[in-house]
Amino acid sequence: MIEKITADAPDTIPVPGRTAGPLSGAQRALYLVELLHPGTPMYNITVAVRLEGPLDVPRLRSALARVVARHDALRTTFAPGTAPPFEPVQRIGDPDVELPVVELDADRDADGTEVADAAALRLAQTWADEPFDLERGPLLRTRLLVTGPERHLLVVTMHQLVSDGPSLQVFFDELAQAYAGEPETPPPAVRFADYAAWQRARPVDAEQLGWWRERLAGVPMVLRLPTDKPRPPVAGPHGGNHRHPLRAAVMTPALQLAQRLRVTPFVLVLTAYATFLSRLARSRDVLVGVPVSARDRVELESVIGFFATTLPVLVEAHADRGFADLCRSVQGELLDVLTHREVSMEQLAQELAPERDPGHAPLVQAFFSFEQEPIVSARLAGLRATAIDLPPTGAKVDLDMLVFRSAAGGDDFDLTLTYRADLFEAATVARMAVYFERLLSAAVAAPDAPVRTLPEPAADGLPAPA
Repeated sequence: MIEKITADAPDTIPVPGRTAGPLSGAQRALYLVELLHPGTPMYNITVAVRLEGPLDVPRLRSALARVVARHDALRTTFAPGTAPPFEPVQRIGDPDVELPVVELDADRDADGTEVADAAALRLAQTWADEPFDLERGPLLRTRLLVTGPERHLLVVTMHQLVSDGPSLQVFFDELAQAYAGEPETPPPAVRFADYAAWQRARPVDAEQLGWWRERLAGVPMVLRLPTDKPRPPVAGPHGGNHRHPLRAAVMTPALQLAQRLRVTPFVLVLTAYATFLSRLARSRDVLVGVPVSARDRVELESVIGFFATTLPVLVEAHADRGFADLCRSVQGELLDVLTHREVSMEQLAQELAPERDPGHAPLVQAFFSFEQEPIVSARLAGLRATAIDLPPTGAKVDLDMLVFRSAAGGDDFDLTLTYRADLFEAATVARMAVYFERLLSAAVAAPDAPVRTLPEPAADGLPAPA
């Protein structure tokens, strides 16, 4: 779950019924990156759902149409401004839902089901990497693969400009309700375009900006990880993904330690990741970007839209500190960050790093996300549904770690490292995943031991920083 707190919100969001309006601060920053790297999938969000049983395709298509009609964000497109100051705008269009059905031509031998499933996921990954046309839209794509008798793969891709993690669950919950024929409830009272206009009209909080300026004074704004290739003058968007299992044998003790330390599992694994980065880069202080939710109002909980932003968390991984002490420190730091979350990453970058190096992402070059539950809980009446995460191959930063529970009811987790392909080889990232697991296990086994006693990256064949 995206870390969040609920703040007092005395002011209300006006609902004028607009069909066009400004982008939110987070949307605007993302849109500008898209203009720099057009035609890349780095901000695509894709979930595939394997469906087993008698699927009613027309009923599914109608259910999709109902969800799209309820949420303006799924009908939104983006265009550059045509008059000074030439600010981009988002426009809400009419519902337009397509669900093309593709028959997969796979072998039907004894291993046919396994072969078909693998082939379907390969095809789904190519779909996940298809770019969106932000101006023409739509920014939601749904496709259905027939992989065998009563076996289908529903592939749903959204652009992050119109969605986030909680939005995916809202989408699949409402899809299940519509497919089951449940009565339609009134649409959300607040639309995302209303929230975006309200958010952009709010002034920058000078007190919060001052806190950030003081907190990050003197902190290195560049994380110098050892790379396989020379860093190009301009950061490229092309990336790769490496998936690595974190079995219950590793994660159950980690979750138990988090409980004993009275920190969240998010904090414990974030601390391990920051320590991993610190040892790779030989840097005591590490900034890690974490997702923070802006859904701090009840009326926003059921709205599909891009309510997430990313903020830096400073981890001071002093060599003589114990891992447990570092976890408690990170928990306090994260709470401070959440308290001062009204300042966006873009505003921080303008304030703290005005002279940007195009070879690096501004402020932070490493992201982290942790989900205590599977990415999405999908269900359709009369079918067995299994959700599968399909991360895009585009890379936003040098290294991006996502850890999420493999299946409800167990402590097996999956770790995905998304990396810049112009910096790292796939084999190096695979060794990084092994090293992270070893470091996490060692830290959990001896949480009071100094961080300097944790395993060295060289033992897993990882290079030292230049």
